[in-house]
Amino acid sequence: MTLRPATLATLEHFKKADWFVRVGQNLVDSGNITVPITIVSSWAEAIQHCQDSEWEWLLNESANIYRERLAKVAQKEFNTWNEHIRAVKEFSGPLVKAKLAPVQKEHDLPPKVESTLRWIVTMTLTEAEYAHITEPGYLTKLSFWIVNGHFPCDWKGEFPNGNLIIY
Repeated sequence: MTLRPATLATLEHFKKADWFVRVGQNLVDSGNITVPITIVSSWAEAIQHCQDSEWEWLLNESANIYRERLAKVAQKEFNTWNEHIRAVKEFSGPLVKAKLAPVQKEHDLPPKVESTLRWIVTMTLTEAEYAHITEPGYLTKLSFWIVNGHFPCDWKGEFPNGNLIIY
């Protein structure tokens, strides 16, 4: 399957970004962020947050909300969802491994960090595949933090009202 130009551009954006260069740092430019942000100060804190079952639920639910929206507006395209997921996984898995490798080695990070990043990147690329049909969802918004050197690792409060936690 050939990826759409928007997906390839998003993939390129991920590749060019310097991941993890601002972990633990105060926000210099938070872009057009509309939710409160809490910054944790260590990998230990980030890992603890990342392993929160409610964070995992939020990531999965965000993907489900996007899928449901796509199914409502474009059933035919929705039927290709699994094909698109397989196609973007060919890129997202190796990309996350490569970007995470130096930090993984230095900090002995648990597999949950990689799986969180892989999920966000995979879903961001998938949302880019369907961006011509419906606007990208929450997981694409989380990717902002990855490409700007942070690690999104948890959410506190009732979604969508609440507080994003990043390292």
